Amino acid sequence: MNKTSNRMGVLSGFVSALCVAGYLTVNKYIYTHYDITAFQYSMFFAVMGAVFAFCSLVYKWDSESLETVRSNFKTFVVLAVAGFLAVSIFTFGLNFTSTVNAALLITTTIVATSIFSHLILGERYIRNQWFWVAVLFVGLYIAIVGFHRISLQKGDLIVLASVLFFGFGNAFSRKVMGRLKKPGIVPDSRLVLGAIIAVAVLLVTQRNYSIFIDILPYGLLAGFFYWACMKTFARCVHLINANEAIVLNNTQIFFTSIAGVLVLSEPYSLEKLIGSVVVIISVYFISVKQRLKLPVWSQRIHHD
Repeated sequence: MNKTSNRMGVLSGFVSALCVAGYLTVNKYIYTHYDITAFQYSMFFAVMGAVFAFCSLVYKWDSESLETVRSNFKTFVVLAVAGFLAVSIFTFGLNFTSTVNAALLITTTIVATSIFSHLILGERYIRNQWFWVAVLFVGLYIAIVGFHRISLQKGDLIVLASVLFFGFGNAFSRKVMGRLKKPGIVPDSRLVLGAIIAVAVLLVTQRNYSIFIDILPYGLLAGFFYWACMKTFARCVHLINANEAIVLNNTQIFFTSIAGVLVLSEPYSLEKLIGSVVVIISVYFISVKQRLKLPVWSQRIHHD
């Protein structure tokens, strides 16, 4: 992998972090200003992200795209289901916790991604990186719980449940993109297929759709941030690797914290600041100061 690709991958990772902060903030704003249930909005949000994914697919659609989707349809369905479950569970849990807590808790995706990257791709952290992963969790504990016994909200536990699906999707999407001539089609396809699932669920469970019309502008804004996050994150995964991509993506904790305080007037304590600083230092040493041990076949992908 050349230096230009590495720089583009790192830049894509940071852009994806900004987009995470964007959709988290808009989603929480909708929850606090509109009478919509967590279940309704989690389905609606999945559809909103797919609006932009569908436009992207149509814009770049050709015979090669059709063949790619046709020959990898089952694989794309697996990715779509994983992505749908991850974002739906995460968005559902956001209604029961703060954006700051959700932003911090989702950093645990680093561990889930590492486990699945090892199982699927053979990528793994070296010993020093695992030390900084442990430090990251110390910072996470301080930021969420403080300097006392653990006391997680219901929403915190729901957000944590989404982490496994995020981790699997991150690792498996890299494997899929590594063998495709048009890897950019992966995030768009999984969003569109996931939206089909969400629409089917809404058709079965909902009778009144007026609330969706009321929040449509905000939903589209959140959907755009989500789609842009998926696109830039997928590019980061393709150019670097799944483990380092998720670490870069999780620098969103600072952006989300700032947005939570300024836009949503959420409290921000000294403990959250200390914990966030510890987390971001850990992120730096995991992604920048250390490199991953890769199997021979993965090293060839990095150099090709």
